[in-house]
Amino acid sequence: MAFFLLEGFLELIHLNMNKDFCTKSKNELISFLKKEAEYSLLSEVCGLVGLDSENNYVYRRMQNRSKNPEAYFIIDPYDYLNFVKTYFCFSVFHSHLVCDETPSDFDKKTSENCCYAFIIYSINTEKFFIYEPTLKDYDVNTIQGIRDIL
Repeated sequence: MAFFLLEGFLELIHLNMNKDFCTKSKNELISFLKKEAEYSLLSEVCGLVGLDSENNYVYRRMQNRSKNPEAYFIIDPYDYLNFVKTYFCFSVFHSHLVCDETPSDFDKKTSENCCYAFIIYSINTEKFFIYEPTLKDYDVNTIQGIRDIL
């Protein structure tokens, strides 16, 4: 019986991971990202944020594939490619569990390498931080609109 309960739980996680959250409102997106960060207190939550063809904000949770998920995150390149095939990606979102919202050296380096802004939410301080890379592969006004409401 325990096997079936575990299987059902894993299926629920899998279903939630493959569903996209979509909204026209930046405020709704930020509210959703706060709840998303609180989804797991044992590992960093990570996902991609983009725009659909009608300029709605879209978020998709990604599986954290890190061997040390409480300290940092890794997104599978295949999952990333699947997302950008459908949406215009402009940011990577992830949570910090025990530290504040300040980006780590790993966060900065990864943001610089992928040319996307990093939206970071700290469970500990309940605050957001947006790190923008030097080179950007997105419309800077999109991330500025989100920064304005934080």
